[in-house]
Amino acid sequence: MTFTKADTRKVKGMAIIMMVLHHSFMMPERYKGMNVNFTPFAEEQFNWICWSFKICVAVFTFLSAFGITLSYKQENVCFDLTADQTQRLILRRIIRLELNFIYIFLASLAFGLVMNPNLMAEKYGQDIKMWIWLLVDMTGLAQFFQTPTLLLTYWYISLALILIITMPFFLLLYRHFGGVALIGFSLLIVILFPVLHDKVTQPPTYAFFSRYVICIALGILSADRDYPGRIRDW
Repeated sequence: MTFTKADTRKVKGMAIIMMVLHHSFMMPERYKGMNVNFTPFAEEQFNWICWSFKICVAVFTFLSAFGITLSYKQENVCFDLTADQTQRLILRRIIRLELNFIYIFLASLAFGLVMNPNLMAEKYGQDIKMWIWLLVDMTGLAQFFQTPTLLLTYWYISLALILIITMPFFLLLYRHFGGVALIGFSLLIVILFPVLHDKVTQPPTYAFFSRYVICIALGILSADRDYPGRIRDW
């Protein structure tokens, strides 16, 4: 039985819970001054568990590649799409992502301005640059262009946009050379473009892309061969 959208939402829900726990409890500084009960774990154990929940990004990347692959497969079962079909699918994904993100961004900005009226000047600077950086950030591209951002966690939107744009290439590689070549190429990217250390201040998005490219390959294979559905029914 095929892995459905309802199944995907359940996995996304678990990934969201992991994301919240990761950002809230990955280190004591995140909850400093709060009375937190970690029973039945020791505080250090719970910190480590929540730190490991960073895998939620890999889950989101996998699910994005999984869903995009199914969208392409609906257009053509062999992924042999025309340039117009490919452009339409890319634009549809980007527009949907941007509309959802802009809504969240504006809501966060409005709340931030209520709490701190000088927030925009503090985050984006003064004069015309403030509005330029705001627009870049509102499209989710601040991490890509290394410009000021309202929240560092918005870096994932840049990664998601790169994923959407590069998916046709990965699907083309998969269609012509198969799954082994796709996995091999992904591993080659990981080797040739190692991820910068996490402590580097705001590393460019492409530094993260090599970390998660294997998730894209696995997402494509899983969608085409319905591995999640097979595992669930096993």
